[in-house]
Amino acid sequence: MITQIQAAESKNAKVWYEAETGFICVVQVGQMEEADAILIMNTIESYLSNHLGRTEPYYILVDIRKATGVSPSARRAFADSRKASAAAQANEGPRHIAIFGGSFAFRTFANLLMSALRLAQLASFAKPDQPGTQEWTVEADEAAARDWLAGQRRIHLARSAKAA
Repeated sequence: MITQIQAAESKNAKVWYEAETGFICVVQVGQMEEADAILIMNTIESYLSNHLGRTEPYYILVDIRKATGVSPSARRAFADSRKASAAAQANEGPRHIAIFGGSFAFRTFANLLMSALRLAQLASFAKPDQPGTQEWTVEADEAAARDWLAGQRRIHLARSAKAA
């Protein structure tokens, strides 16, 4: 298990690894720009390439309580990142993303963005916890988002224990 990831920060985004939970944490403040999206994706790619095997799942907790928007160039950067990222392509593990905070309208936007990214990346999302799958939730509060991610982690650990 990873014990450390190099934290990264820009004007509008911060990314770090939370060792006690196993979550990659992302905080967005204000308008997310392309540089912020690239920082987030580069940090996650570093995590994938340096600390995970090909089929291990990863868990991302995204705080949008102080977010105001996502620029079109940032949306394109996220959509293009999985296609361009060798580490992301090599990692077949399931991705679990919990987004929390923000207004109802912004949470709805986040959910729509995740759906659009799913289509743009042409990944398989039909079977939970299968290679290359992605699951997400958008919650009003941090506790619900953390509970969901922790539950996904427990499910994976139980399946791994059965397989062993």
